[in-house]
Amino acid sequence: MRVFHRTRETLVLRDAPDALRMLGGFLAVAGLLPIAEALRTQSPSPGTSSVEHWVLLAAGTLGFVAGGALLLLVRTTTCMVDRTAGTLRVTRRNALGTSGWGCYLSSITDIVLEPQFGADGHALYRMTLVSSSGRRIPLTSYSSAGVAAQMPAVAALRRFLPNAARG
Repeated sequence: MRVFHRTRETLVLRDAPDALRMLGGFLAVAGLLPIAEALRTQSPSPGTSSVEHWVLLAAGTLGFVAGGALLLLVRTTTCMVDRTAGTLRVTRRNALGTSGWGCYLSSITDIVLEPQFGADGHALYRMTLVSSSGRRIPLTSYSSAGVAAQMPAVAALRRFLPNAARG
């Protein structure tokens, strides 16, 4: 998540995985090439076997479907904080729809980068809210290795929390 907009009374953090969307677009377009060739020729090209024709068609279809799924399913997460109203609202949006939830700032005690360790022992982190009951609520659905890039958003959000641990 990155600081998208900040004023004295409002803070907007946004996580838009543009690299995944670009990969999805590339896979979808690259998948269309062998599909278009197969539809144009309606049969294997001279010099290729029927098996090669169907393998290319299957690979093209797989690329198109995987790319389309990335384009449709990758979510943009927006976290809007309103100091005046004392609220935090999280919205997740993709091509298929929007969902969201909200809470009062007073119910959040801290914001942390929660580590998750892979099989190789390396840590990945994701921004997580800590509620006054101790419940941990992730703001993103995935973890990232970019701790330094996430720290400005963590610090900015902490400044908006009335009960945050300062330090």
